[in-house]
Amino acid sequence: MHFTLLTTGLAGLLVIPEVSAHLRVYRCSGDYPKYGVHFSDGLHFDHGLARNGKADPIPYQMDVSAFSSPVIPSSWESPYKNQPRKYLETGCGSSMNRITHYWKKQPQHFTPYGEHHHLAWKHRMIHFYERPVDSNTLHDTKGAILAAANKNRILKVTPGGWLEFVYYQVNDDGAGPFRCRYDETGTGTKFGPWMANIGRPDINGDHSVNYKGNGWDHGFKVPIPKNIKCSATYGAYKNVCVLRCENFAKNGPFGACIPFQVIYPTPPSPPKTSPKPPPPRPTLPPPRPTNPANPNSPRPLTTTTTPKTTTTTPPPPPPTTTPPSKPVDVKEPEPEPVYGDPGYDVDDNYDEGASKYNKQRKCDIDGKVERRVAVAELDDAEPEE
Repeated sequence: MHFTLLTTGLAGLLVIPEVSAHLRVYRCSGDYPKYGVHFSDGLHFDHGLARNGKADPIPYQMDVSAFSSPVIPSSWESPYKNQPRKYLETGCGSSMNRITHYWKKQPQHFTPYGEHHHLAWKHRMIHFYERPVDSNTLHDTKGAILAAANKNRILKVTPGGWLEFVYYQVNDDGAGPFRCRYDETGTGTKFGPWMANIGRPDINGDHSVNYKGNGWDHGFKVPIPKNIKCSATYGAYKNVCVLRCENFAKNGPFGACIPFQVIYPTPPSPPKTSPKPPPPRPTLPPPRPTNPANPNSPRPLTTTTTPKTTTTTPPPPPPTTTPPSKPVDVKEPEPEPVYGDPGYDVDDNYDEGASKYNKQRKCDIDGKVERRVAVAELDDAEPEE
């Protein structure tokens, strides 16, 4: 019996990966009409998960979006350990929540031992969370934006304005700095280049590691270009773009996508013009008198005036600064992942305290084992009646 308890406890240790992840984006707002009027969250933010300073992967990191495949670097136990981790150039990444949502529909694969078996989470970790993502397990960007639009949870900005969000740093490598880019099609498939003049958050670190920021909220502000042209329509929201911001974590990057609507200036009314007066009619000379007795007398001149046809050119259409916007086909599935180069190695691990956590867990389990052994020895020492 004691051996079974110890085995169960150590198996629980294996559930905690050597790498955990790391920041959660929420409470986003823009400059139109002013900060705080319209709020949204980073796509796939889970309001059901507490922000209480705890950093356990299960459950406090389930909604963290990672922009690499797999979302958690493969451990030595994973069947995918020999496949290099790759950076996701397009899309809005994935998360353990997203992977769970897809694979729980196939319990014969996802939970072959049963939901409450002590190996259930270890099995999920090494076979699914450390598994390369595909189109089925990538975030459904378009569907999530439409869901936000239906809840009136899309922030608004102006050209040349700004967008601000709060990110909760779960643990060490959830710090800044950040870099951002946006997709004018609002689909997450056509992100442009990295934006210039991006500000820095208050707490930064090498490869986004800074333990001093753990368990705290931090603000980040992104300027909106003046020439931005957003063209997506989601529900009642026209001219929608999607912003993607990410940090530089070696086992990330981590961040979120944020949809936003651009409110363009109202075009000026065309100037009022008065109709031109008609041109003056020509003045004819008076007729010369005629002498009926003299047939050679000149007859009066008859002048035929042909009215001039005036062609009126319609005024040019009023100038407009609002680009066209069209509905997005949200039923179109996510494309297969497109990989790129983030400029640093994402196939790396950062131990942000997991070893310390595992050591504490092992001490707790050893203590339980010792107490149960002591109880069993006392039971054995009692005299038989």
